[in-house]
Amino acid sequence: DENGCTPLYVAARQGSVEVVKMLLQRPGLDVNAADRWGRTPLLAAIRNGHQDVIVLLMLHPNTTDVDRPDKDGYTPLAEAIRSGHDDVVEYLLARNDVSLKAHNHLDMSVLHLA
Repeated sequence: DENGCTPLYVAARQGSVEVVKMLLQRPGLDVNAADRWGRTPLLAAIRNGHQDVIVLLMLHPNTTDVDRPDKDGYTPLAEAIRSGHDDVVEYLLARNDVSLKAHNHLDMSVLHLA
């Protein structure tokens, strides 16, 4: 759409597990396509606390950067903390591949946000 939201982004934001599964099977799909604010489908799912969608996206082989920030510098972990989704925070931390050192546009780290 006019904001750069792809069908995968919209499905992830809405927590539509079956639609996300279907879209992830499409060859050539850009799993990391961001909207005009730099938010990926992963960030959209995290912001809305859709754990099942988050897991699907994180397990997809083309999800390249689990620390990719949006334009304000919020990484997936920072977004989970900021949005108050403790279960998502626990999931991301258990993966051991997310950075605790990233800073947002206000120079706040994820530790500051927590």
